[in-house]
Amino acid sequence: MTSTQDVKFNRDTLNYYLENGNEYIKATVKNCQNDFADYGIIACRFDAQISKEDKDDKKYREVRERMNQKRISICNNSLVYTNLINKLAEQEHKALFLDSDIERWSKSDIGNAILQYCIEQLEDLAKQSY
Repeated sequence: MTSTQDVKFNRDTLNYYLENGNEYIKATVKNCQNDFADYGIIACRFDAQISKEDKDDKKYREVRERMNQKRISICNNSLVYTNLINKLAEQEHKALFLDSDIERWSKSDIGNAILQYCIEQLEDLAKQSY
């Protein structure tokens, strides 16, 4: 994963809506967080799913393609949630959830930002366990 400073997610905005949103907004935020976690899991397991000896195998290609399609679907869902949260934040004059210095970003930028979000969440959990 390459870190990008161009696209990131504002966790303060997400936390604000978890604490202050109505039930629909809270559900949207939780769905977004769940999709982010699922995306992170798939990204981390992508190459570990099948042993290295099987990488040239047809089964490996099928599993990899299935995982890739699931990853793409989760990324697309995440974008829907992100857009909803951004529209709400914009209407309420809050910081946007998707914080980007660039006007046009790619799905790779979003994927990297999701992974960075997951890393930050894990770091927070690690700090809490000390």
